[in-house]
Amino acid sequence: MISLFIRTTKQVATYLIVLLITWLLLEIALTFLDPYLFKAFFQYDSELGFRVRPHTNGSNEFGFNDIDRPHAKPANTYRIIVLGDSFNWAGGTDCNYVGLLGKKLQNERINEKKIEVINVGYPSTGPYEEFLVLKRFGLKYDPDLVILGFFAGNDFSGMEPHKKQIVLNANFYTIDRSQEYFLFGVPVILKSRVVEIISQYKKILRDVQIRPNRGEQPSCSFTSDPEFTEAAFLQLTAAKLAFQGWKMPVYFTEQVELVSRTISSMKEYLFERHIDFKIVILPDEVQIDPKLLGAAIDFGHITKGDLDIDRPQKLVQSILAGEKISHLDLLPIFRAAFLQNPENPLYLLRNTHWNRAGNELAAETIYQWLKPQLQNIHDDSN
Repeated sequence: MISLFIRTTKQVATYLIVLLITWLLLEIALTFLDPYLFKAFFQYDSELGFRVRPHTNGSNEFGFNDIDRPHAKPANTYRIIVLGDSFNWAGGTDCNYVGLLGKKLQNERINEKKIEVINVGYPSTGPYEEFLVLKRFGLKYDPDLVILGFFAGNDFSGMEPHKKQIVLNANFYTIDRSQEYFLFGVPVILKSRVVEIISQYKKILRDVQIRPNRGEQPSCSFTSDPEFTEAAFLQLTAAKLAFQGWKMPVYFTEQVELVSRTISSMKEYLFERHIDFKIVILPDEVQIDPKLLGAAIDFGHITKGDLDIDRPQKLVQSILAGEKISHLDLLPIFRAAFLQNPENPLYLLRNTHWNRAGNELAAETIYQWLKPQLQNIHDDSN
C-alpha cells in the first residue's frame, strides 16, 4: 500500500513538473516569439502602444486605411490628412467617410492645385495617440491641412493620462505608463500570457456577436449582423453615459485637461509648420437615437435628469473657442436626419460606427463645410 502511494505520488509530481515546464515554455514563447506567432490586425508599438499592422486587411505601409502614396507631395497638389480612430475604418478605403470626402473634393481646385485627402487613423486611439501619429507618420505626407475627427463617445472619457494601451499576443492590455517593463528589449507584463489569452478569448465569445472585423474590405460592404450582444452593447453604452452625468466623477477632470493640452499642443505644433488645423466632432449613436438612450438608461439604472447628453460637444467646443480652432459639429445634422427618417439608421447595428448612410452623410456635410473655406484660400491668393 505504501509503495503504491509512493509510486502514485511520484507520477503526480512528474505530471505537475511536466505541466509546469510546459507552462513556462509557453510563457517564454508567447513573450519572445510574439512578432512571429501572431500576425493579427494590431501589433505592438513601443511609442504608441499598438498600431495596425502594415498591409493587413487593406491597410497601407503605415497601417492606415488608405493606399500607399508617395511621401513627397506631388506638384500642384493640396494635401489634407484626416486623423481619427475606428471611424476612419468602417466602410473600407472606398466607403469610409474620409474616402468619400476625398472623392467629393477630387474635382475641386485650390490655386489650380488638385486636392488629395489621406486617411491617417488607427482604431481604439484618442487625441493623445493621434498627436503622436501625426508627428511620426502624418507629416511624412507634407500636409497643407490637418483635420482631427474627435469622437464625442469616448475621446474624453477614454483619455487616461497615466495609462497606456498596448497589444501583446493580439490582446489589449492597459498599463501604467511609469510601469512599462522590458526584458532584453521585449515588453513584459506581470501576468500569465496563457491565462490572459484564454480569458480574453472567453470575453469575446461572451460579448461579441460575430468576430470583430476592424479592417473593412474596400468593397463598400457593410454587414447587417450586430457585432456585440445586446447586453454587452447596452453595458458599453451605459458606461459611456457616465461622462454625461451632472455629477461627473472628479477623475474625469484629468481627462478633460489632457484633451485640452493635447489639442492646444497640436495646434501650436501645426502653426509652427504653417499647416492649417480643423476639427470635426463625431456624435455618438446614443446622442442620436432616443430609443437607444432610454434602453441604456434603464440598463444602467441611470436617472435621466442627471444627464447632459450634449456635454462632450459643449466641452470640446469650449476648448476650441479658446484656441480659436475652426470646427464642425456633426451632431445637429445627424439628429435632424434621424428625426426625419428614424427607420433609416445611420449606425451599424450594435456596432458604434456609421453604416453606409452615416458615412455618406458625414462626408457630404464636411464637404459642404470645407468647400467655401478652401475657396477662400483660392480667392486670397489672387
